[in-house]
Amino acid sequence: MPHTSPSSLSAYDYLVELLSQTDDSDFIREILAALLTEKEQKEIANRIQIFALFQQALPQREIAERLGVGIATVSRGAKAYGQHDINQLLPNLSHLNL
Repeated sequence: MPHTSPSSLSAYDYLVELLSQTDDSDFIREILAALLTEKEQKEIANRIQIFALFQQALPQREIAERLGVGIATVSRGAKAYGQHDINQLLPNLSHLNL
């Protein structure tokens, strides 16, 4: 398990630093399970799936229907997709089971 001193970091920066120091996916899963509710984990998964479907150039309404989420959820995902270079940050999301 990695060691990071939280004394000089914000809580968020501490988490980023901690996660960047490990390649142990079980450890990362444990941290995320401790920090996020099941609903929050599902929302993150939905956001990633929305990005994957945007990479496939699907329309927002079809994405909402496919994932069983509201159009507002997809619209927020579209906004984030447009504000960040998702294709660079999360390339090749096509391997996801959608």
